[in-house]
Amino acid sequence: MAKEIKEHKEIDYCIRGEGENNLPELIHSIESGNEESIERIKGVCYKGEEEISCNPLELITELDSIPFPNYDKFELNRYSSFPKHLYILTSRGCPFNCIYCSIGFIMGRKFRARSPKNVVDEIEHMSTKYGTSFFEFRDDNFAFDVKRAKQICERIISKDLNIKWCADIRVDRIDEELVGLMKESGCIRLDIGIESTNNEILRNLRRDMTREQIERGISLIKKHKIPIKGYFIIGFPEETCKDAISSLEFAIRKDLDEVSFYMLIPYPGT
Repeated sequence: MAKEIKEHKEIDYCIRGEGENNLPELIHSIESGNEESIERIKGVCYKGEEEISCNPLELITELDSIPFPNYDKFELNRYSSFPKHLYILTSRGCPFNCIYCSIGFIMGRKFRARSPKNVVDEIEHMSTKYGTSFFEFRDDNFAFDVKRAKQICERIISKDLNIKWCADIRVDRIDEELVGLMKESGCIRLDIGIESTNNEILRNLRRDMTREQIERGISLIKKHKIPIKGYFIIGFPEETCKDAISSLEFAIRKDLDEVSFYMLIPYPGT
């Protein structure tokens, strides 16, 4: 990152990681002319006299303290290619160590979560203020904490919010009760990372998941008639043409409602 900032002369500052707290601090320091204080702002990279300096990161521990997003300046009706919907982020961080994923590096390995009450309060707020009834949970793994996920669904049901929603999950983190609550609370799609159907490749990816677990999870979701979108990656160094075709055939055989196949793209330093 320091090299990229140095190469692009038009970049003066960069914020790594979360920006809710340090972006306002950075703006205040610049506007007040007190640029020396920038050296104390967590996660900020800036140009020094001779080199790029990057301050240490500090992740937000109390996610309930973050205000709800304000979309007043956005003309939401202009986004007409999809049903009117809004994103909600209920947790951050991932303790898993999948070798192709950057989430642990950006958001940390520790799972941090908002309380079920805070999450559902935001849904109510957004529904009332913007007339939105479709929400997309943008958590990297909405069901990492199964108990919390169940409590969120139960609050949505008890408040009779009558919303529709979708989320990303790991299929090894769900059970019968949770999927039933998801369906009852308005879930209309679950996105799952499959990546490969070859157990050896999954081990090499450090997925901590097997093909058999993926199949069981898909069967459980389909039992409750929730549509599934599956994500795959093609092009791993050890992957054969037969392995890639096996993933394609798996998606067809399991009758996934949507699929996305991505080519593996190695980046320097990864």
